[in-house]
Amino acid sequence: MCVAHRYGWLPLKLTTFDKASKLRKLGKFLTIWEREIRELITRSMSALQYHWNYTGVKLE
Repeated sequence: MCVAHRYGWLPLKLTTFDKASKLRKLGKFLTIWEREIRELITRSMSALQYHWNYTGVKLE
């Protein structure tokens, strides 16, 4: 299967089942990305918090 077909870059005549499965795959992909981004933000925030606490202790 061609990459363009797989990602829907080329116009295809899809049945409703194909559309539904494509939307489900896209939704799964987006939730994975959302989880990754949220985890990254949380990790960077905790690292920043740790840095501020550490420098605050150093400066006092």
